[in-house]
Amino acid sequence: MIANRETDTAIRQIEFELEKAEHGMALPYDPERVGQLRHMLVEARKRKLSLAATKRRRGLGQALVGIKTGD
Repeated sequence: MIANRETDTAIRQIEFELEKAEHGMALPYDPERVGQLRHMLVEARKRKLSLAATKRRRGLGQALVGIKTGD
């Protein structure tokens, strides 16, 4: 649960930095930085999906174990 919150926070931070970089809120437009941030955002979202899938598989595995043992 904590990892999920940390991932959500990281994604929001990257989105904010990307917004600033795209619209030049702090500095002049830097296409290299925008590209880096977009890549970071994609990777963070992949990591979040991976964590969710792992959690789901573990939960499904636990449910199947309970069915097999009759718990």
